[in-house]
Amino acid sequence: MEYDSILNTIKENNDIEVEDTSFDKSIISYINSSISTLSQIKVGTPGFKVTGASETWDQYITDIVQLGFVKDYISKYVMLSFNPPRSQFLIKNVQDQLAELTYRLNLQVEP
Repeated sequence: MEYDSILNTIKENNDIEVEDTSFDKSIISYINSSISTLSQIKVGTPGFKVTGASETWDQYITDIVQLGFVKDYISKYVMLSFNPPRSQFLIKNVQDQLAELTYRLNLQVEP
């Protein structure tokens, strides 16, 4: 199982230096928003929240199959919210990817 910090992983995936904490409050807010969205389709630990760099992936999600989808989903969600691409084409592409990830996660959860 993955023991990495959720916050640090998302920062790295969005080209933000882990040592740079100046945007942490905003990024944490977007992470928690995406976690709330995922919880609506029964993904992850109910009521889970990120408060800093101490929360890890294994605390949030125990399904190793879903983990890759979840990391990708949260990274893309944060990117669109925090630092969206300038191109409408790229924004649409990322939105389509989020929709696909949501669909795939939903398939994993529902029998």
